[in-house]
Amino acid sequence: MLRSGCDHEVISEAEPDEPWTYIWYNIHSHWALNVLEAYRLLTTVVVPDASVEHLFRQGIEWAESKTLEEMQGDLQLLFMQIVIRLSDIQRKRGELLSSLVQQIKLRLDNQLLQPFHTEQLVKETGISAKQLNRMFKKEMGTTIYNYVLTKKMESAKLMLIDTPLTVNEISEQLGYSDAHYFSNLFNKKTGMRPTAFRSHFAEQD
Repeated sequence: MLRSGCDHEVISEAEPDEPWTYIWYNIHSHWALNVLEAYRLLTTVVVPDASVEHLFRQGIEWAESKTLEEMQGDLQLLFMQIVIRLSDIQRKRGELLSSLVQQIKLRLDNQLLQPFHTEQLVKETGISAKQLNRMFKKEMGTTIYNYVLTKKMESAKLMLIDTPLTVNEISEQLGYSDAHYFSNLFNKKTGMRPTAFRSHFAEQD
């Protein structure tokens, strides 16, 4: 799920006799963003092995056989079915996390707008930073720092696109006291400075 402003790259090493098929919907709607937020999918990019291909293909069949007016309500319902399915998968997979990793993830998600310090996690859990990172990466597929950074930068993109907040204000909102440091992080993660990113998507609109 890629919101406006999210770049992506797909690399396939599939065998010639098993070709990949890419199916996507382009949705331009604040309603869709509200739905994703309500189902806690706003910062989710990939949900592997989701088994929702049949829902995407249903949309394609409607697009080939109905007018836009005829299928508009159906597509909203289909979108809701996809979101509910993905949310349910994410919830169940979250329940499979160890209690410690669940605790760490919940703390990180709830304190996204605050400065991040590994030392605080070490103090709270009584486990070394190296051990915490090893456990978190094993279950979440990424380090604690990169998880936090990715979440913060995705939030920054949404703020740049959807709010009039200045770069300094966004930096403060995300727990960075140094706007220049925040700008460098954003550039490293996205390949663009925050001001250039905002201008780019303002021009597209």
